[in-house]
Amino acid sequence: MADTYTKADVSDTHDKDVPITRAWTEDKTEGFTVRQLESKLSDCDTQMKYLTDRKAELEAKIAEAEKVLAE
Repeated sequence: MADTYTKADVSDTHDKDVPITRAWTEDKTEGFTVRQLESKLSDCDTQMKYLTDRKAELEAKIAEAEKVLAE
């Protein structure tokens, strides 16, 4: 069976702040809001940028080290 998503019955709340509940078929639930998920997604983007930059720095150091070793 598929997971079930339901929204809380709230008024005067921005759509992105409406609590959502995810229910699994094995009696497990998870609560979150769209804003929370968007924040986590933004954090992932930030971490990916940092790691991409860090990888480029390491690759540059490797390239320079290989030049020294080849001398």
